[in-house]
Amino acid sequence: MPRTKSLFLLAVVALLVLDAPAANATSGAARLPKLGSKVFAGQLGVGWGTYKPSEIFNGGDPTGRVQDIRWSSWGGPTTIGYGTGWYVGPNSDVAEGEPGRAELRASDLGHCLAGGPLTYRHLDVRGPAPPGGKLGPWYSWSGAKTLCQFGFGTPSTPTSPATVEASLPLVSCPTSYGVPPSASAPLPSNIAISVPSDLANQLAFYSDQGGIMELIAPRGWDCSALVGADGSSTVKVFPPGEQAPTESAFSAQQQEAIVGSQTSACLGCRELQACPLFSDAAADYLNDYHMNCSEARPAEETIYQINSGIIGFEDPPDVAGDGNPSGGPYPANGVMTYYSGNEDGSWLDTCTLPNSEHALCTVALNAFVKSYGSD
Repeated sequence: MPRTKSLFLLAVVALLVLDAPAANATSGAARLPKLGSKVFAGQLGVGWGTYKPSEIFNGGDPTGRVQDIRWSSWGGPTTIGYGTGWYVGPNSDVAEGEPGRAELRASDLGHCLAGGPLTYRHLDVRGPAPPGGKLGPWYSWSGAKTLCQFGFGTPSTPTSPATVEASLPLVSCPTSYGVPPSASAPLPSNIAISVPSDLANQLAFYSDQGGIMELIAPRGWDCSALVGADGSSTVKVFPPGEQAPTESAFSAQQQEAIVGSQTSACLGCRELQACPLFSDAAADYLNDYHMNCSEARPAEETIYQINSGIIGFEDPPDVAGDGNPSGGPYPANGVMTYYSGNEDGSWLDTCTLPNSEHALCTVALNAFVKSYGSD
């Protein structure tokens, strides 16, 4: 179950209504509040944007699901739900979990879109607790401050910034090669992309000299790239005058940076990179190498199942997890891909910036998913 807070945009002012009698529950469903927006968890989600759902599900692993929910005071300023979630103990895999008691608290009545249905736009959760255990403190569901949009997208509210079609400069980063490359076509000087209008002049694309991977990062930053003899590659973008991150995931690092990497066709590399987040990768690694995954996802790391082969995550400050870099003073937001048997490898992008720059990470990670997220 997601356990940390994430800096998504706040929703607009709440409007309140009263609960309807039970006999009118069906006819009143159209006018009484929904829980968030149907787009919150995409096509794989369950319960979002519906009246008084008995189940909510992010569409990924069972830590993002609560079932058999019983709501009280639905339609009031705050409603409480009691249900069954999936408890995963410390340093345990999701598959080792068990059903556990969970409590939900929906609030912030308002509209995700002007003229749209009344909805609870925020959800807190505590638990799941192990059988007989006590519920812990409240925290935001999936780390989201609004249920109007899930993942790294900008909430679709009247306060969302306008987007423009921008032509961002492409920076070719100094690149080291494991094997000297053959001549390649020159890279374009600009790339067109739709971005929030208030960020259009602050962003640039960065790439290795072969154009294997292109990342969005703050304009004017330094960068470096590496292409291995096996075809794997890394692009690192970091503030001017500072050192590039030198450690790997699960190692505490202090830098601001945006770092992308891909494992290429290296079987063990892609399974090892992805196994802390993807149960399929952990199973594949065990089957292929008769070993368990060498790293475990920290309990404080929030995960978001975007689709079957893409997971988003956030490592809060001072938590070294799947983000590279992570474990320093800034939150590390990232996305990772894994499709079992896909020889294109596992792709990872991490955006580690101050909270005030979260909107920039949203743009960077969305672009990465669009370019490299398919199987």
